[in-house]
Amino acid sequence: MAYLDTLLSNQKDYAVIGDVHESLSELKKMVSKLGYRVKGNEMSVAGEKPFSLLLLGDWIDKGHQTTEMVEFLYRNQQYFQLVLGNHENFVYRYLKGEIKGADQETIDHHFTAIKCLKKEPLTLEKFNQLVEKSQPFLRRIGDEKQSFIVTHAPCQQQYLGKMDNISLRNQRNFRLNREKPIQDQLQWLEEEGMYNLPIHVFGHIAARGVYRVKNKYGIDTGAVYGNKLTYL
Repeated sequence: MAYLDTLLSNQKDYAVIGDVHESLSELKKMVSKLGYRVKGNEMSVAGEKPFSLLLLGDWIDKGHQTTEMVEFLYRNQQYFQLVLGNHENFVYRYLKGEIKGADQETIDHHFTAIKCLKKEPLTLEKFNQLVEKSQPFLRRIGDEKQSFIVTHAPCQQQYLGKMDNISLRNQRNFRLNREKPIQDQLQWLEEEGMYNLPIHVFGHIAARGVYRVKNKYGIDTGAVYGNKLTYL
């Protein structure tokens, strides 16, 4: 049953939206271009064939609009399908007491939603509900339309689309050492990528623009750092 929940329709057109990180105004502008009307915090369908919206994770933290972001997604959750990002996973588990001994400096710098959610129980309840309906990946097995799979992080082929704990962890997190050459650390994308495989779309690693390696697309373009929000 859990696997079936990750399958997407062959009858719909999808837009996969990169890491939002609470860049709410950018998200509202984007969905307005994808067949929706946004008035305040309320979305409605504006066109005959709006895109179905997929968020590939990391929609909280860093942007200092946690309450607003959670409220917007909660009110309009019927329009979004969510992939679990490493930020949502960490914050959810930390606030449930499942993560112990985390460095406070790291939390203050990288997981800014925690402070807000601790103070706002109603927002926390909505956040928890959104996380609990998120999927580890989403995929379409194409018939007339093209096959693709969406994960939060880039991950090796051996983990892609699997439900064991090691695969789930690898699909939502990839540790990148920014002090070492990034290209060297991502060389495996070139080695594993194949044009005849389904398209694999991921975020997690911020870059100035979308990058493609054969069938693999990275679409985290650093909206929270003043760059644009991207969809594919």
